[in-house]
Amino acid sequence: MTLLLVTILGTAVLIAYSMIEKRINQRACPECGFRLSMDAPEGDCARCNALIDRGWEADLLGDVFSSQRASRRAVGFWPKLVLVGVPLGIIVVAGGLMMAEHLQTDADKAIRLVKESSSRKENFTVQQYLYFTVYHRRDQGEAITIEGWRAEPAQPAAPIKVEFSYTDGEGRHIATWEAILQEGKVTPRNETASDISWH
Repeated sequence: MTLLLVTILGTAVLIAYSMIEKRINQRACPECGFRLSMDAPEGDCARCNALIDRGWEADLLGDVFSSQRASRRAVGFWPKLVLVGVPLGIIVVAGGLMMAEHLQTDADKAIRLVKESSSRKENFTVQQYLYFTVYHRRDQGEAITIEGWRAEPAQPAAPIKVEFSYTDGEGRHIATWEAILQEGKVTPRNETASDISWH
């Protein structure tokens, strides 16, 4: 899911960059306004055949508007820098997140899989449901001690046992799930977990 999101985001950024960069690197024909590449050689406009002379760009010192043109070029440089730097920054951050996810232990991945699985409350993950119930009760002043999440390492390709535990006035509660990483499957293994998860 993360890889798909990063791919979509990267594609959108690159498309936006290409569209904006294309507009920045074009100039208007003085006769008809048709936009031409800044790097195109001097010659006729493709629309109106007007002669487009770029000689003035090479001799800014002899032009009374040279300082203004130079200023515009300097200002025009910054959007290009931003449009190159921002996508590169996003790619670096996304790559770092993907690498961090790849370096997670199987136990961490199993806990995350359970947290992100569907709860009994519609459109809520298990973690959101716990925030809505157990954590909220604690924040309201109820005497609840939350021990949190733990996962027992398992043999490769074997299901991983994941637990969430807390203690309230009724005693200690341990919700137990079984997570199969290869299939992305989560199964409640006791009544407490079944009361939290959708199944």
